[in-house]
Amino acid sequence: MTIELPRVTLRFRFSFFAVLTLMLLCGNEAVALCCFLSSALHECGHLLLLLLFRAFPEDVTFGAGGVVITRRRDALVSYGAECLIALGGIFMNALLSLSGLLLYRATRREIWLLLFWVNVFLPALNLLPVRSLDAWTALSALLRRNGDDAHAQKVLKNLSNAATILFVAFTVVYLIRVSRNISLAAVCVYLIVLNARPDSSRNGE
Repeated sequence: MTIELPRVTLRFRFSFFAVLTLMLLCGNEAVALCCFLSSALHECGHLLLLLLFRAFPEDVTFGAGGVVITRRRDALVSYGAECLIALGGIFMNALLSLSGLLLYRATRREIWLLLFWVNVFLPALNLLPVRSLDAWTALSALLRRNGDDAHAQKVLKNLSNAATILFVAFTVVYLIRVSRNISLAAVCVYLIVLNARPDSSRNGE
C-alpha cells in the first residue's frame, strides 16, 4: 500500500502487516502493542532529528525489518548531525523508558512497567555495533569524518562481525543453560541477517 503525501511517500509492505499480525496472534497482545508503539516512536525520533537538521525525507517504507527512511538528494548534513540523527531513536526510547518508570511509580500499573522494559531493550539492541543498527550508523558517520572510507568500512565490518558472534554465543549459552527463549532466538537470527546483508542506509543515514 502506498500513500502519496505532498512532500513524502509512505509505503506499507505486506511483510509489515504480516509480522504485526503474527505478533498479535502468537504473543501477549499488550506486549505486542507496546513493542509496536515503541518501535514506531523510535522511528519518530529519527524523523524529528531529520526535520531538525532540515534533512527532509522523501520516502518512508514500513517492512518486516523495520522502517527505512530515504532522504531527498539535496538533504546534506554534517557528520555530527548524521551521528545525532542515527541516535534519535535511542533518545526517544530513553524518554519513553523514563516516562514508563515514573508512571509506574505513580500508579503501580503493570502496563507502565512493560513500557519501561520494552524501551530499555530496544535501545540496548540498537546500541550493538551491528550493520544497519543505530550505533553502527553513528559510528559510520564518525569514522568517515577523516575521509578514509576504506578504513572506516574495515573497522565497521570487524565491529559488526565481532558483535554478531558474541551475541550468537550468548544466545546459544542462554538457550542451553537458562531457558528456550523464542524472542531471543528471533533477535539473534535478525542480527545475523543484518550482518550478512550488503551495506545499506537504514533511516536514510
